[in-house]
Amino acid sequence: MEHGRTDAKGYDCYAPERRPDQTAPTALQVRSLDGKDKRRRRNPKGQTKVRANFNATDGFLRSRFAPKLIETEYITGCRMLLNAKGDFSSSLAQLQRDYGIKASSPRSLEFPYEIAYQLADVRGQLGESPLPDFRDIRLVEHQESIFFAHKDTYCVGMVLYYIPIQPLYEMMHSDCRKKSCELMLSVYAYLYRIVGIPSYTDNGSYLYSTYEWIGERDFSEDIEGSDPDYMYEAQVDQVMEMGSILQLELQDPNHLAQFETRLRKFSPADDLDRQYLEIAEKFWRLYRDHPTASIFRNITDDTDTDDDGQDSIVRLEQYLSFCASTEGDLFDQLFNDVNMELQELARMQEPTVFVPIDGRKIEGNELDFERTLFDLIEELVCIIEPKN
Repeated sequence: MEHGRTDAKGYDCYAPERRPDQTAPTALQVRSLDGKDKRRRRNPKGQTKVRANFNATDGFLRSRFAPKLIETEYITGCRMLLNAKGDFSSSLAQLQRDYGIKASSPRSLEFPYEIAYQLADVRGQLGESPLPDFRDIRLVEHQESIFFAHKDTYCVGMVLYYIPIQPLYEMMHSDCRKKSCELMLSVYAYLYRIVGIPSYTDNGSYLYSTYEWIGERDFSEDIEGSDPDYMYEAQVDQVMEMGSILQLELQDPNHLAQFETRLRKFSPADDLDRQYLEIAEKFWRLYRDHPTASIFRNITDDTDTDDDGQDSIVRLEQYLSFCASTEGDLFDQLFNDVNMELQELARMQEPTVFVPIDGRKIEGNELDFERTLFDLIEELVCIIEPKN
């Protein structure tokens, strides 16, 4: 994935907007959410008062109300699918056999509204599913066929997956581990260019603005015995320049082109080299098996806002990113700021797919890549910047 940039001192590296195309930490724990979901505010004016010119009570008691039309846009679109009703009936029968439920069949509703009614009934009966990854049941369409599918989500937990670049930067300027450095450059290039993990030096990224905010603040009142003008400005400037230099290096296509060759020729000199080799081999296999897979491939671009219109979901780029380091007072301040903000949000944006209950296979409709990736990122962080 290509990124434009200005000169290193300006550290303004612009990343294109990432869109979804079709999660044991540094991983650092974000504190559990304490707040409850906020309820929507009611209109203080209330409804306009209108008096009916007849007694409606009798009519009300004798009427039956159809359920709210679920997934309106999709159900309406089913009118255009000649085989939609047959597909739905067949998939519903499969669902009833597999889960031991019996969906009602309203005779008074016409197609496609009967689908909405039965879908609501099915969801109610499947509210307590024993499946480990079962979150919801959906009616989905694929290649002009409709069927039931269950929502499968890779749960990242309240964890920050921040990958430090400072250890790799220091390896680049050391004569001790030249070959190890080349190997890790291939790994980082894969994560940055192919997987699409954002960098804290991408202008507009979440960590870019967080580092920038830390650099602009005066912390002298918070740090006992500190200089009256104590700020993180110099440290932030330093890590931004370092990150921009490494970011430019990762754009070199040679790091990906030579990935397999470097693995084959690498001869570990000690235990640390063996750890580098082992983690690099794992990432190479992931790259080989999923050569174009991005971390955003199964991320839905959903929106979730609170009563004030503010985002109430922890976005992928907020909990997964390259950072400068996971050690030192600057990172402690970064973590505190991130933790303070994210713990107020309601839920995490996580990789999600919909798995057909009838067992049909759809290419790329799985979370194997994401499960392996997050496990390897955790392992990489422990190797590249071990905690003392």
